[in-house]
Amino acid sequence: MHRRHVVAALSALSLAGTAGLVLAGPLNPPAGPITSTGKTLSEIEPRIALTAANTPGDADSVFRITQPGSYYLTGRLQGEAFKNGIEIALASQGVVTIDLNGFEMVGGTDTLRGITITNATPTRVAIRSGSIRFWDEGGANLATVQGATIENVRFLNNFGGGLATTRSRVINCEASSNTGHGFAVDDGSVVEGCVARLNTQHGLHADQDCTVLNGEFSNNTQSGVYFEYQGRIVNSNAASNGASGINLTRGGSAEGCMVTNNATNGIYAQNGLVRGCTAKDNGTDGMNGSWTQFEECVASSNTGTGIFANGGSVVNRCLANSNGSHGIGGGGGVQVLDSKSQYNGGAGIELSLNDNTIRGNTCITNAVSTDNAGIHLLGTDSVIEGNRVTGSDRGIDIDGSFNIIIGNWCSGNTVNWAIASNNVYGPIINRISPASAAVAGDSAASTMGTTDPHANISY
Repeated sequence: MHRRHVVAALSALSLAGTAGLVLAGPLNPPAGPITSTGKTLSEIEPRIALTAANTPGDADSVFRITQPGSYYLTGRLQGEAFKNGIEIALASQGVVTIDLNGFEMVGGTDTLRGITITNATPTRVAIRSGSIRFWDEGGANLATVQGATIENVRFLNNFGGGLATTRSRVINCEASSNTGHGFAVDDGSVVEGCVARLNTQHGLHADQDCTVLNGEFSNNTQSGVYFEYQGRIVNSNAASNGASGINLTRGGSAEGCMVTNNATNGIYAQNGLVRGCTAKDNGTDGMNGSWTQFEECVASSNTGTGIFANGGSVVNRCLANSNGSHGIGGGGGVQVLDSKSQYNGGAGIELSLNDNTIRGNTCITNAVSTDNAGIHLLGTDSVIEGNRVTGSDRGIDIDGSFNIIIGNWCSGNTVNWAIASNNVYGPIINRISPASAAVAGDSAASTMGTTDPHANISY
């Protein structure tokens, strides 16, 4: 038999031998209509329409929710005088979800709150997708809940503030033109991707341990973002607010933020960290802080001082450019390290108190509109080391005593060095006209005029 025929025969025998092992359903379907064996959406998450029949109101509410569940609006909710729009009043702890379904909740004269909680037991609440506006006592007050999620909701033109909440996540929401704070959050809340503008108090007021991510806060009457205690704000903008752009009152951090055109300080911080932020065109100082670390920041074109660092602060690898007053100012246990200060109206760096360190900085063409210096130190017991200063009325100006001045370089200043008595300094070597020979080859003698490692050089 031909080999190909043998293989075909063996394959047929193999299939015949295993045919009895193959299981299959019946060829004919059962009688009757075909139905789904899965669950419907309403069976997975039963939803209840907010209507007079399902959630009847009472003397102070249009709709009143008394049972846990998932609720939704079927149309625009029009407020009534002396009533809340939706009142959550559970008899015991539970979870309430409200889908505004893209509709508006519109208050009016003498209305109360858009959404409010009146049950004493903490409840979890989720609100999403709609607008709450023109309520006389606030858009939504969820301050007593155990935890809330508010997503894609706009709070507009409400008296008493836009949203008040605690232990919550507020995501992609807007609070604009409210009388009061746009957002008022507390106790570890996270506010992400939100906008607050044109509110009569702070755009966002955060009480304790709150985090703000990727936000926009502008044109609010007070600060753009105001943290009471240990707040954190990342990659957010604060512009044209009536007070500070960002205020870190007691601890906390600002990272990667832009603050512009605010009426007072761009960023104000106490016991905080400000890293990778930019402050521009603010009405007083670009950044102002005590016991705060400013790291890799830029402060430019501010009316006052670019970075005002006081009371044990550190300014590290920062740029202060074209500010109306000093580039970097303050004093009192302050360290200014590896930073650049240029084209400022006042001194490049001016520290007025004691126990400071000014090391490794570059100061170029400062004191452009005042009689001042590249580096100006007024106090005592400080170290000025390894700085380069050019193009000012006075290069390094030391008015205090008992300071150490070593390893600095001054060039092109009207007076390179102005040092008061009773200070300690390395030799000041004049290399303005070195009269050195050209170099062509592999070696040459030093033209420094000194071997002292602490020498200060005029060049």
